[in-house]
Amino acid sequence: MYRVNELRGTKYDFVLLLRHFDYRHEKKSVDFTLLNDFEVDWTDSTGMRRIIPRADTSRNSIRCTIQRIMRSADPDDKIVFFFGGHGEYAEVNMMGLQVGENSDFQCIIAGDGQRIYGKELRSWFCDARYPSVAVTTVFDACHSGGSLGLHISYDIKGQIVKASNGSRKRVRLPMIQISASQPHEVAYSNNFNDGFYGQLTYSLLEYLKGTECPTTEGLVMYLKNCDPTGAQVPQVCSSRKIKGRIALF
Repeated sequence: MYRVNELRGTKYDFVLLLRHFDYRHEKKSVDFTLLNDFEVDWTDSTGMRRIIPRADTSRNSIRCTIQRIMRSADPDDKIVFFFGGHGEYAEVNMMGLQVGENSDFQCIIAGDGQRIYGKELRSWFCDARYPSVAVTTVFDACHSGGSLGLHISYDIKGQIVKASNGSRKRVRLPMIQISASQPHEVAYSNNFNDGFYGQLTYSLLEYLKGTECPTTEGLVMYLKNCDPTGAQVPQVCSSRKIKGRIALF
């Protein structure tokens, strides 16, 4: 019987992302902000080897970093946010109440153990000065599906991907959320080729490598098979309905 393991491949996911984005220690064509709570010995594509030091991953550091990046973004800039780690469905929302929608209770856990609720993250991303700044978020974490409370969700009905209206909250920025699991599900890691990766991270990058024209529908259909057991069902949401080709990263 195929056996999956709870998400423990975070360090390997980090390296997988560095490879995909061709992260270099010097002369970077893309601005990187790395908030990793572990050291990484990284040799880039130019052969330069350095230790990427452990960073401050506290709640306050994450908040300040996101807000700084968003406020400094120029029109039509594309921002990619990736979180790999622990997510939970809390017993109370950020107001200490036990009533509300799923997204009121979904949160990620910062390096200092504090919760960051999805709606808080959404508000930080919305600090951009220009409404044309596009945001792609990826959460390889448990209980993360739809945590930002974006308006549109994409689900498979038979052999068709359908977009449905969810939250009434409208977000002024074009924003996509790709999550490893539904609100009440856990996320898993597994062995793929040369490492122990999160199933969402590995599948997402394989999809991007395998297509020259990524679409929301294609992404949703591809990710449905990231877990052969069906125990983990990824979720894709957006702030507005998307048709045709999408530019993720």
